[in-house]
Amino acid sequence: MMRTLLILGFGLLFCSPVFASAFPYHTQGRAIIDADGEAVHLKAVNWYGANLEGQVAHGLDQRPVQDIADLIKSLGFNSVRLTYSNAMIHDTSPVDARRIQANPQLMGKTSLEVFDATVLALARAGVGIMLNNHTSASVWCCGYETDGLWHYSGKFNGRPQTEDEWVQDWKFLTKRYRGIPAVIAMDLRNEVRTAKWKDTFLPNSPNWGSGDSNDWARAAERAGNEILDDNPNVLIIVEGINWAGTIGLLGGYRPHLMKVLDRAVQLKIPGRLVYAAHNYAFVGPNHNGHDKSSFGQIKYSDMDEKTFYEQIEAEWGFIFQDEKFYSAPVILSEFGIEKDNASEKGRIWFKRIVHYLAEKKLHFAYWPLNPEAYGLLTDDWQSMISDWRSDSIQELLSITADPLVKKARYASITLQSGDHTLTTRLDDWLPGDSKGTCAEDTRLIGLSRDNRGLCTDEGEAINWTKSTVTVANDERTLTDWAPGYIKYSCPEDHYAIGYSKGYRGSNGLLCMKSPKPLARQCRTLWFNRSDERAQTNGGDFARGSFKGQCSADEYIEGLAQRFGHSSALHCCAI
Repeated sequence: MMRTLLILGFGLLFCSPVFASAFPYHTQGRAIIDADGEAVHLKAVNWYGANLEGQVAHGLDQRPVQDIADLIKSLGFNSVRLTYSNAMIHDTSPVDARRIQANPQLMGKTSLEVFDATVLALARAGVGIMLNNHTSASVWCCGYETDGLWHYSGKFNGRPQTEDEWVQDWKFLTKRYRGIPAVIAMDLRNEVRTAKWKDTFLPNSPNWGSGDSNDWARAAERAGNEILDDNPNVLIIVEGINWAGTIGLLGGYRPHLMKVLDRAVQLKIPGRLVYAAHNYAFVGPNHNGHDKSSFGQIKYSDMDEKTFYEQIEAEWGFIFQDEKFYSAPVILSEFGIEKDNASEKGRIWFKRIVHYLAEKKLHFAYWPLNPEAYGLLTDDWQSMISDWRSDSIQELLSITADPLVKKARYASITLQSGDHTLTTRLDDWLPGDSKGTCAEDTRLIGLSRDNRGLCTDEGEAINWTKSTVTVANDERTLTDWAPGYIKYSCPEDHYAIGYSKGYRGSNGLLCMKSPKPLARQCRTLWFNRSDERAQTNGGDFARGSFKGQCSADEYIEGLAQRFGHSSALHCCAI
């Protein structure tokens, strides 16, 4: 009860004109857009401490929290990646007074209440806040330990943490801060990686797309959608997998976001997804940061320029483009290097990653603000250090967002793990089947043999109506456009916005009535033996499977299948 009252009271605290700004943000293709419809570029810095043993952002023993927030803004950063641990949320004991001695107003407060004050100070400074779930326990990360996954098999507060509890913690923070538009994003989890199983040395590895309890893409979608239930105005940041498998010598590696090509994250509210990645000089694609266990494996700082750019483009840079089914903004949410004693290779790596970010205009969050080996501030938290990195930091801070240009929107659907619905408007339209449904004002334009689909708003718009949709789950067609095959066809003036799969395979279409008459000038595209795509816009939405795709000026009127496998599309002119 006390926790609920605290949420309500804290939410009312932030209903104040002081927060009037261009927040909140949403996305369009690879762009992030503010509340005024202008493209913005995230220039962020990491501020850590609430994820560690003391459970408060560092620096509060040196300066008032508002002074630090104002300093961040004055340095040219427009946002902060603010780290926390799950343990911090639940700790009801007062914070150690030594950690907040420059902030007497916070004496006797819990770590969560100090976190509240930190969020409030950043919001008052006009700085966007990306809350980052850095760890479960309040510990330094990120090696081979129990804290590698979002569900935690070790113990903090005397118990493990389940996925359900992790989601509930996110929902708690979402409700707590939903009255603060400056809280622009929820960064779901830091460096998802192979963890120790229950404090043993047995590896427990994450994956992307298997549908099991260690499927990070599935868990990220679940958490993201539940957060959006409570606040539809925040961005959801999904980092890739930082490490999978065991040590590099035994095949361990950094998938990052490469698996997005096979399984993109799809949230039920479009325009909310941002992907994230990390890059450091001392690690590599098969190098975990420890030379002994990664003997012979190349680091990012060992690569020549061409190899380095090709590698990071393949790992995560490819996502930052428009008009692909996986298109989204990307933020390099951690990168950094020593201010002293950085190797020559390390310095070259830093200049290269800065050049890449500046050239592509990728969003970034430098690690960290805190005064330490990689940090940007002086020990007294009064100013930024001037050193060999300064020119590169200023190059990053001078990046401006490209002008916003409207682009076609694409999204992929997969039924490998059950329903995949990209809209909140339609419920269980065919009970017992797995269903894929496009987002509002988009239509189905492609399908593969293994039941992966492609949705788009490309070409002449066919806006959704308020009329009842029609389920075409039996053979119903005016012409035999696929002799010998089972066909599912939409009624006249309807177009396909979804499809289903039963235990025997392809099973039906979901059709939306068009607000205007539609032509019945149609053709059959066969993809049972090879790809048959009238266009390849949107990208290869079903790698490894034959697929069909209508053109931008067509809609899907029908689907033909045999033995449970989709084989042909009936494409009709709009």
